[in-house]
Amino acid sequence: MKFGLFHLTQKRDPALTPKQVYQDLLDRVRLAEDIGMEHSWVAEHHFTDYCLAPSPLTAIAWLVGQTKRMKFAPGILVLPLYDPVRLAQEIAMVDLMADGRLELGIGFGYQEYEFQGFRVPLKDAAARALEVLDVVEGALANGRFAYNGAFYTINDTVMAVRPTKPRLPTYLAGATRHPIFPRRAVKNGYIPFVYNGWSPFDLIVSMRENYDAIAKEEGVDPLSIPMAIERFVYVTDSKADALWAAENFRYTARAARSLRFNYVELDGTTIKDLPAQDDPPLEDIIKNGIIGDAETCAAKIVDEMKRARLSHYGCLIGVGAMDQAKVMRSLERIGAEVMPLVRRAASAKAA
Repeated sequence: MKFGLFHLTQKRDPALTPKQVYQDLLDRVRLAEDIGMEHSWVAEHHFTDYCLAPSPLTAIAWLVGQTKRMKFAPGILVLPLYDPVRLAQEIAMVDLMADGRLELGIGFGYQEYEFQGFRVPLKDAAARALEVLDVVEGALANGRFAYNGAFYTINDTVMAVRPTKPRLPTYLAGATRHPIFPRRAVKNGYIPFVYNGWSPFDLIVSMRENYDAIAKEEGVDPLSIPMAIERFVYVTDSKADALWAAENFRYTARAARSLRFNYVELDGTTIKDLPAQDDPPLEDIIKNGIIGDAETCAAKIVDEMKRARLSHYGCLIGVGAMDQAKVMRSLERIGAEVMPLVRRAASAKAA
């Protein structure tokens, strides 16, 4: 299993500047590379402090120049919010800058607040995303393309910049209930990228079972279908510290729910901490999450790896108003203690 970081670039504390958020991002990426992580996913969101990365490709172009081995992917590109021709060119350009270390992350989004800002109806998101994906994949693979769809009509167009390879490794986030996207993922070899928030891990297991069923229907070996996960991880030996981390994660999950179900309230650009209908106690967030001492965290990751046949583990860190020094200390412990325990368990299983 490949470890990486999922970056939300969040700013719950109004006193924190965007510039410092980006510096914290860079420091985390550098440390992640030093401890042997292989991947970084940079989220895309707009108009609130929930995430200060409106252009993950821009962030990636910056980060690749300050790292040596780390692979980067948007987590994810909200496809309906892009012009597909411009997006294809920007992907090719960043891929060349990254010397082949760029991967793609795709999805169709879920936040009404964001879509209003781009003047795109959320109800059209999935249909638009499929057309954008058609155009982008055709452009990257062939360099010359035309398209005639319901939303986009493109005359014969030539790409002056071509990527390092015709198809980049691609993660599909969400869309697990969509009638087309998961099937397309199985056929085209995308890596499903899943997330369960504060819900029990059984939710992820059900997603794995759904992909296995689709694979069988398509004549594809289910064992060949990888699966990546975004999971909040915080290593600490202190119960008080664990509760503090769980509270910050709960804020992040609450913010996402308020955006998803369109009841968000803002103080400037900061999302208010509104209780969600299914709010769990902090103790349940710790129980269902990867929060605690190194041995506990490693054992949970190993169990999840087996139950859902995970190929990539994207550790979400530094959410809410978490102190950067504590976040970096937890990340150090993930590398020094958790990852070796997980790999030792995986090696023992393989033997």
